[in-house]
Amino acid sequence: MKNIIKTLLIITIISSIYSCTKDSEESLYHANYLGNWQFTTTETELNTDSIGYYKHDTVVYNGNIKLGVDKSKIVITYMQNNSITLDIDDNGTLSNFPSVHSGGKFIGNNNLQLYLRWGGQGGYVVHEISGVKQ
Repeated sequence: MKNIIKTLLIITIISSIYSCTKDSEESLYHANYLGNWQFTTTETELNTDSIGYYKHDTVVYNGNIKLGVDKSKIVITYMQNNSITLDIDDNGTLSNFPSVHSGGKFIGNNNLQLYLRWGGQGGYVVHEISGVKQ
């Protein structure tokens, strides 16, 4: 009886160690990118309706990158009222951008380049984002 209890205890301990290690390894690739970042965003807006509108501005903002609702998503807050949720794989490759004209990537662990574009039919909004990890 003592041997059975001892064996079950050892199996339980080993299972706990491996399950904790697996969770840590799965989220480890995110750790390189999470935290405080300084973002420089060049924002361009164009509307060619009857009045017309053009805006071009550059904003520097201390934002952050944090985990999304699950381990495959990150939330990038790059301006006070602007953030984007993207998918990230274990190689740091970003996907699920808002349009086919958008893209971006991490350059090492400390730099991020994003190009986000929305619109059509006479108008668009572009955010060109450079981020440096703090």
